[in-house]
Amino acid sequence: MSDVQFVGLASKRLLKYRDGIQNDPVLPRCLWTGAIEAYSHCFATGRRSRLNKEEVFDGQPDALKMHDYLLTLRNEHTAHSVNGLEQSEAGIMISEDGEWTVANLADFANAPPTDIVKALDQTSEFVWNWVKLRSIPVHDELLVKAKALGEPTIKSYPKIKLRMKHWLQ
Repeated sequence: MSDVQFVGLASKRLLKYRDGIQNDPVLPRCLWTGAIEAYSHCFATGRRSRLNKEEVFDGQPDALKMHDYLLTLRNEHTAHSVNGLEQSEAGIMISEDGEWTVANLADFANAPPTDIVKALDQTSEFVWNWVKLRSIPVHDELLVKAKALGEPTIKSYPKIKLRMKHWLQ
């Protein structure tokens, strides 16, 4: 599964979870953090190949603006956060018996508001569709070259065995 596919699945799972009105601060934070980090990996420099935002969002200024906003959220609230308290908005609650308390209204450490999660989901879907469209010619060329080699040659190559190493071993 690619990073951008994971983003779509994780953001959809977070939206579905929220629809159930659960009260668990761990799962939303895991889903949001995983999704926004995976999204940023698609465009990060380093040892892996990356997507170029100017190419992906060419002619799509609103989508580019949302992309930049999502990466800013990632940088300021997830990846480079200094203090969990800076990620919260507080409010005052007054109980029926007149007791005053401070309440945490929004906590970005857990996950942002639903509209931002939906925006991440939609943006990742846009990026995934862009990637799929550009991979079709590469796949077609690969098939042409493989067929030119012939079935006996292809079958003579060693089979690739993909096996995930268990993290406890």
